[in-house]
Amino acid sequence: MKLSIIIPCYNAEKYIERCVNSILNQKNHSLELEIWLCNDGSKDQTLSILKRLKNKYPSPINIIDHPNQGVYKTRNKALELVTGDFIWLIDADDTVENNTLIKIEGKLSKSIDVLNLGYKVENANHTFSQILPPAIRYPTSGLEFLQHNDGRLYLWCNIYRKSFIDENRLRFLGQSMSLEDSFFNIQAFTMAKTVAAFKEIVYVYHFNENSISKKPSLENRLKQGESSVNVQLALQKYRDNFDKDSKIYQVIDTKLKHSVLGFFFSLLKEKYPIDYTKKIIKLYKQKSLYPISIDTNLNLKAKAFRILVNSKQIFLLLTQINLMRK
Repeated sequence: MKLSIIIPCYNAEKYIERCVNSILNQKNHSLELEIWLCNDGSKDQTLSILKRLKNKYPSPINIIDHPNQGVYKTRNKALELVTGDFIWLIDADDTVENNTLIKIEGKLSKSIDVLNLGYKVENANHTFSQILPPAIRYPTSGLEFLQHNDGRLYLWCNIYRKSFIDENRLRFLGQSMSLEDSFFNIQAFTMAKTVAAFKEIVYVYHFNENSISKKPSLENRLKQGESSVNVQLALQKYRDNFDKDSKIYQVIDTKLKHSVLGFFFSLLKEKYPIDYTKKIIKLYKQKSLYPISIDTNLNLKAKAFRILVNSKQIFLLLTQINLMRK
């Protein structure tokens, strides 16, 4: 069985060697590995490190080097080149736990479309939170998995069968700096007939304070906002391909509205300019995404916040007050 691993790299000189070594130092598995290290116009020494890794591990490593295009276009390019039976999309600043490959190889059957993995997340205080696949019976359908997923739809905790990706022409929008993971995965899981799970921690998401999404400058917040709009409008368009009474429409609709509610929480918490928030409300009203009608699977706090968001003048007043705070 051949596993293709795609790792986009942008200014990853501090992390990429740790990431690659965590994969290639693993022993006793029988997987054939193909690793695509994709330099996306890095301005530091990333490319030099990739070349050194290629010299150290000539057989499994391939290098893509191009001017900066963004992580999603970079992944799309690599998806056209990989030759493995399965594809794992990994971030350059993360690592794979010891003995992961020998543990998961028995799960990589050609009868499954997606293998969902347990992972742990390093928090800002360097403690870890562990996340396991939803507690349902496996194998299951992708739609059933999506219905029970808590909204965290990361790429790196899933391994995809390549022929499944190719048959369904699954690709990233390539329009945003972030958040396209969720759109890709909502498409993938609504198309997947068979999803399996590995209920152990095998992937480590490391906290990276230099990540663009962690930098609170106005420019980055506006880019994050643009990403949210792009993904949510694309998801709405995808949802509308299905009959309104169908389960698939309802599951996608719930994910979309949860995403929109989360976006409005960010508009308030991250202190977006008041004029920007007004513009989003106007746009989302035109697109029938505002007011937010969802109540399904919301806890009491989220239900209260939804009511607050839908009270436009009160929400804008709170936004203005929050902007005045240091």
